[in-house]
Amino acid sequence: MNQYSYLAYEKSGATRRGQVEAPSESEAREKLSRQGLFVTELREGGAENQEGHRRRGGVPWKIIKRLGRLTEFSRQLSVLVSTGTPLVQALLAVERQASDAEWKGVVRDLRERVEQGSGLAEAMRDHPDHFDALTQSLVSAGENAGNLSEMLKRLGSVTRQRQKTVQTVMGAMVYPCLLIAVSVVVIIVMLVFVVPRFAGMFESLDAELPATTAFLLGVGDLLRSWWFIVVPLALGIPVAAYFALTSPRGRLFADRALVSLPVLGSVVRGLNLARIARMLGVLLTSHVKLLEALELTRQASGNSLYRNLLVEASDKVTTGEDLARVFSSSKLVSPAFAETVRNGEQTGRLGEALTGLSEFMDEDNETAVKSLTSLIEPAILIVLGLVVGFVALSLFLPLFDLTAMAGGPK
Repeated sequence: MNQYSYLAYEKSGATRRGQVEAPSESEAREKLSRQGLFVTELREGGAENQEGHRRRGGVPWKIIKRLGRLTEFSRQLSVLVSTGTPLVQALLAVERQASDAEWKGVVRDLRERVEQGSGLAEAMRDHPDHFDALTQSLVSAGENAGNLSEMLKRLGSVTRQRQKTVQTVMGAMVYPCLLIAVSVVVIIVMLVFVVPRFAGMFESLDAELPATTAFLLGVGDLLRSWWFIVVPLALGIPVAAYFALTSPRGRLFADRALVSLPVLGSVVRGLNLARIARMLGVLLTSHVKLLEALELTRQASGNSLYRNLLVEASDKVTTGEDLARVFSSSKLVSPAFAETVRNGEQTGRLGEALTGLSEFMDEDNETAVKSLTSLIEPAILIVLGLVVGFVALSLFLPLFDLTAMAGGPK
């Protein structure tokens, strides 16, 4: 018997998490279904493994690669299915076009499972690293409604926008990060190789050095004498910070700090709200129930504060409260977003309203990211100029003093 951790909804709409024992995943789903539960997520192993998998992300370039694969897969399969190509043959065509060996193996496994009678969404559940819960839900909704090609088209559009957002943010940060790295290297080279040449000259002059010059010489001497301690510390601090920030408490601290920053905070809030609007909009227009849509959006959310907000929204909606009221009471949500949700609920077109809002927000966020980059780059250059100026002034100030003394009255 295998043990599975599950996330499901009761008929009342309440969320239930737990574990069930069954010989296989299909029998576990059937067992839970007989209990009147609607299963949205089922993972083999304990609850800790399930949560660990849900929180697992990846480095940005791997995320872009995964999203690119999924976008291409969804669009290719959508075109083939819409022209009447049987699903197995469509998967075979996508498999032949795959250039990456790992991805080709994943598509091959999907095709073989579909040939054996499994649904596409069910086959995707065995590859959670490539197909997240949102993808599985949209494909399942398309299979149940008989419009798989349309759902795949929507999935491709959503995934493409997610990929574009990540690429925009990464592209905006490449130059500032590169500039900072070059600046640090230049300063270290000056302290280790340039400063010692001046140190010998200052000793031969036998003159009292200014405080800034003495400090700079001391730092250079420290780097040369204790490099075997300084280098591991310089490498270990970023690694320790990474593991600290990826822990639950560290991630919550980082997310709260990002949202609260004066200029960057508004950009972070805009990106998260656009992602939520896009996910909820696509799921609701695909006839996914609101509670399930909120849960899937929560899993796809990258900010822990917004995940907590969506959990609160699910709880309040279960008790009969309007979604707009939950959002309007939160400082994380803009008034325009809350008002759109309110209008969508009143007209019964919440999915369409959120989809339209996400398109406007994506354009605004792209402009905001570029504007933020245009502010960060000169700020880094100014700081770099001040540091280099401080080093140069500290090195040449004693020479200026000696020159002034030599030119004084005899």
